Amino acid sequence: MRFPAATAVVVWLLAAMLAGCDDVHHNEVLDGPYRLVAEDRSEDMAICYQTDAKTCVSRVDGTVFKVGFDKHYIVAARHPPTGPGVWVSADRSKTDYFVIDRTFDGPEEGPSGIRGPMTAAEFERVKAQNGLPPFSRQLKIDWETPCKMKPCE
Repeated sequence: MRFPAATAVVVWLLAAMLAGCDDVHHNEVLDGPYRLVAEDRSEDMAICYQTDAKTCVSRVDGTVFKVGFDKHYIVAARHPPTGPGVWVSADRSKTDYFVIDRTFDGPEEGPSGIRGPMTAAEFERVKAQNGLPPFSRQLKIDWETPCKMKPCE
């Protein structure tokens, strides 16, 4: 069966649209099994727990823009999504804070070791009570070019 040229063009355009920005993938080790990942856009920056070569289970999603860690904790600040869905933007007027207690986190543990989202005041109380590490890295989010990651400088 032969397809007319117009059908071939439509199929090619659909494939290009579905491919989107998949070639602009960010995946780096944060510490141990914890990774910073962004599937398609830097605005998708998240923290996940890598369980095997192909699986990384979400721990903090949204737009993670600050992180810090020590041998006991990982701390993260994120701008939450504006709503449900895949291609929603981050609400840059709000910041949520998270703490991952590595003692209670693992490949089979799920969210039991995660505390958050918290306000800045709640986070400061938890930080003082538990001796949390400081934020040691500010991630550069490219708000203007959603499909192009910019390395942190």
